[in-house]
Amino acid sequence: MISQTLLYIILTTIVSTIIPTPTLVLAYSDTTQPLPAFAFSWLSDNNTFAAGDIATIKIKVLGGSFDSKKKLVVDGHQLNLTIVVNEKTGNSSIVSAVLNDVDGDSNDWGISFVPILMGVFNVYVYDDRFGVYDSSLHFQVLPGRLYPSVCVASWRGLVNEFVAGARASILVLPKDAFGNNISSTSEEPSLYKFMVSAIQENGSAMDVLNLTYTGWTGFGYVGIEFVASTIGNFLLHIEGGNQTLNSSPLPFKVKPGQLDVTKCLGTWSQGTNAFQIFSKLEIFIDQKDRLGNLVPGFYAFDTRVVEKWTNLSIPVANLYFKEVVPGIQLLSFSVLEPGKFVLTIFDMEQNQSISNMPYDYTVFVGYCDGLNSVVNGSGLSGSIAGRMSKFSVYLQDLYHNPSPVEAEQLRVQILRTIDSYSVWPIISPIQIDDGKIVNATAYSLLSVTLFGPDPTGDHIYGTSLSMGSSLAPSVDSRNSSGTNLKVQASDYDVTYTPERSGIYEIQIFCGNILLNGGHPYTMEVKPGISIYHI
Repeated sequence: MISQTLLYIILTTIVSTIIPTPTLVLAYSDTTQPLPAFAFSWLSDNNTFAAGDIATIKIKVLGGSFDSKKKLVVDGHQLNLTIVVNEKTGNSSIVSAVLNDVDGDSNDWGISFVPILMGVFNVYVYDDRFGVYDSSLHFQVLPGRLYPSVCVASWRGLVNEFVAGARASILVLPKDAFGNNISSTSEEPSLYKFMVSAIQENGSAMDVLNLTYTGWTGFGYVGIEFVASTIGNFLLHIEGGNQTLNSSPLPFKVKPGQLDVTKCLGTWSQGTNAFQIFSKLEIFIDQKDRLGNLVPGFYAFDTRVVEKWTNLSIPVANLYFKEVVPGIQLLSFSVLEPGKFVLTIFDMEQNQSISNMPYDYTVFVGYCDGLNSVVNGSGLSGSIAGRMSKFSVYLQDLYHNPSPVEAEQLRVQILRTIDSYSVWPIISPIQIDDGKIVNATAYSLLSVTLFGPDPTGDHIYGTSLSMGSSLAPSVDSRNSSGTNLKVQASDYDVTYTPERSGIYEIQIFCGNILLNGGHPYTMEVKPGISIYHI
C-alpha cells in the first residue's frame, strides 16, 4: 500500500512538470476577512512565445468579496499582483510592457507582458496583502523575426584585403529586433535577401560579381561571397529590407592581380598614327590584369618594327621605356625613315602580344615646328551657335620657312570642355596659282581615317586616343569632295559651324606635332538668335 502511494506521488509530480496546468493558490493572511483563492494558467495553454509576442497569464478567482466597481478588496486594499521572472521584478531585460489587468469582469483577468530575451524562464507571481505566492509557471522564448538593422556584419577571418578576381567573404549574424541571435539550419539563408553594394572612396560604384550565399556556417552566421573585380579602397554596404546592417559599411581594399600581357593595351600619345620624320613616336601601354585593372610597376616588353614594303625588321633609334604613372608605361623611339611600318609590342618569353597587335603607323616627310607655326583668325577665339566661323593655319619650320605637308596630315579637334561634344571642321588647303591665292576643294576631317574599318566595312572617324587596329590615314569616299589629299600645302583655312554654346578647346595637329607649343586654344561659342514664326 505504501509503495502504491509513493508511485502515485512520483507520477503526479512528473505529469505536473511536463503539462502546464492551472495552479490553485490558497491565499492566507493575518486579516480577519476571508481571502480568495487564485488559479494561474497560460492563455490557451500556450507557454512558448517568439520574442516580441504578447504572453498572457490567466487569473481565476475563487471566492472573495468585490466592491461596487467589481474590484477585489481585502481590508481596503485592492489586488496588485507582481511578477518576477528569473529573479527580476516587473519590466527587465527579460520581459517588458508588464500589464496587470485585474479590473472589470474577473473572468477576463490576466497578467500580460512581452518576452524579449530568448531562453527558458520561471515566473513567480505574488501579492503579500492577499497572501499570493505562486512559482509554478514556466515559459520558453524563441527568437523573433529578422530585424536587419540589428544584424551584425563582419569580414570572415577579419580579412578585408583581396586580389582582384579573388572571392571576398563576409559573415552576417542574424538577429531579431531585441538582439537575439537567429540561427537555423532548416531555413534557407538567401530568404533574408541581403543587398550588397560597394562604393569607392571617390564615390564611384564597383561591380559586385557573382554574389552567392554560402549558407549557415555552423556558428549562427550566414556566409555571403562575391568577386572583387575592381582595384581600389572601397566601402561595402549591406542592407536588408531598406535597413542598413549594424557595422555596415565595411572597409576593404582590392589590389591588382598579375599582369596579363594579352589584356595590355597601347594608346597613341597624340591620338594619331601619322608621325613627322625625325620626331618621337610615343605610345602609352596600359599594364592590365585579366580583369582590366592597371598593374603598377615596370614590366619589360619587347618591341619589333617591320617595314611594310619590304616586310623586313628595321632597327629603332633611342628606344625608351618609362613608367609615367602607376600602371601606365611610355614607349618612345625616334622615327628616322619615311614610309609605312608595323609595330608589335610583345613578351618574347611568354610568346604573347598585347591586345590589338600589330599597330600600323606612317612616317611622312615634314618639318613643321609647333612653336613657329602660326594660327590666326576670328574663329580661333569665338563663334556664335549656328554660324560658320573660320581661322587659318600657316605651317612653318624651325627657321620660319613654309613647311608644306600632305593635306591629310593636318588635323583639327574642337571639343567642348564640359562634355567633350565635338564640332567637325572643314579644312581647305590654300594654294598659289600664277601668283594668286586659291582654295583647293575643301575636305572634312571626317575623311581622315584614324581607326580603320569597322566590322561593317565602313570607316570610323574621330580623335580618340585608343589605338585599336589603327591603320595609316585613308580617304572615305562618302565624305571626300574629290580633293587629292596627297596635295601638299603649308597654308590652310579651317571652317566650322558649332551648334551648341559653351567653352571649347581647339587643338591643331600636323601629324603628331601639336601646334601652339603643345597648348590648346580656348574658344567661346555664344548662343545664337532664336526666330519665332507667328
